[in-house]
Amino acid sequence: MAKLRCRCWSVVYGAILVLAVGSAGLVGCAARSDSGDAAESVATDLDQYPRPKLQSVSIEEAQRVVEDYVKGMTSHDYDSVRELFDFRALLQQVCYGVDPNAKVVKDFSQGFLKSVANLPERMGKQLEATPLADIIRVREVDGAHVALIRFYGSETELIYQEITIARGTRNQPAIVDAMALAVGEPTTATMRRFFLAALASDSRGLLQRLTKQDNVLIKNLGMIQEYNRAQKQQDLLTVVNTYDAFPSELQRIKIFAVAAITAAVELDNTKRYERLMSQYRQWYPDDPSLNLLLIDFYAVKNMPKEMLATIDRLDEAVGGDPFLDLLRAQVSLGEENWKEARELATKVIEQVPDAEYSYWTVFDAAFAERDFDTAVEMLKVLHDKFRVDVRNLEKGKDYEALTESKPYRAWIEQQSSSTKEE
Repeated sequence: MAKLRCRCWSVVYGAILVLAVGSAGLVGCAARSDSGDAAESVATDLDQYPRPKLQSVSIEEAQRVVEDYVKGMTSHDYDSVRELFDFRALLQQVCYGVDPNAKVVKDFSQGFLKSVANLPERMGKQLEATPLADIIRVREVDGAHVALIRFYGSETELIYQEITIARGTRNQPAIVDAMALAVGEPTTATMRRFFLAALASDSRGLLQRLTKQDNVLIKNLGMIQEYNRAQKQQDLLTVVNTYDAFPSELQRIKIFAVAAITAAVELDNTKRYERLMSQYRQWYPDDPSLNLLLIDFYAVKNMPKEMLATIDRLDEAVGGDPFLDLLRAQVSLGEENWKEARELATKVIEQVPDAEYSYWTVFDAAFAERDFDTAVEMLKVLHDKFRVDVRNLEKGKDYEALTESKPYRAWIEQQSSSTKEE
């Protein structure tokens, strides 16, 4: 099948997991140093401090923040990105329910704010394969504005990320939350889970009020730290092995499950990959993150009809994205439906002109149909716009019919003449 890859691992989550585990460990140590009575009072206080309501901003203010964020991430201007985040507003959504002056909150906040200093750089590293970005939509949700951004690369990789913009603690429009669509859980929800786990590590009253999943998380922080270390170091085999050793309650946490699935496919371990995907489908049959995971799965399994249906569901879930026609075009190429592949890829070129692989897709389909005029036109764009050394095609015999054709020879001669004149 044609090259098709939807890189699913979360941009924000890989970095947030580092912060969550580290901050939770700090609080856990601090909580255990307090008296039992103090810990019990924390459990009582959970009902006294409600979650703060996000203060809305105008659509124009939200749009400016999103545009600045995209510009900063794609130009690697991480200092400007850092200024767009209001990490204290994010913390307020994580630590609610507990007296903000309590020592455990202060310890957690201190650990988090120290760790978060290089979050934009960590996010940028995870975006290396998807350095381009487009804003898909900005919509109002519960008084805040949520922007959906598609990061993409030179082939078919894409990562969807949502950022939440509201009025922050500095009374300025700011990013107060983020979510990778591939995982489907906001950053504040992930941090909240670790925060509660840290508090409950020394509080019987709170321990009784948490879910079984959160209680298991408390007891397995050491294993989670090993999992986090392996993921950070790209030790994929250890990521999958550690995940398999998790209790079932931990395995169901999306951030862990998605990372294990992604590691399994990179390891080319088909049996493990199929088993992990089967579990995830059973646990989250209607979750939007499943669509992103299934596109890869059906590509690996060579199931084009199922892949197209999944792409359609994803398209609906994101409110329409023209880039997804490039994924459909890859399915058409695999089915040798050259005409449809060209039409779909041409639509992408019109609406997402920086999507390099759409030009290669038209080239592949045109070459298959021996339409060398169109194939050469695509090579011209790839050479001029994307600085691709297209003459590498001359090194093998696969494209001999093209490289010896009149349209190609005429273009090469024109290029040679232009070089001599310069």
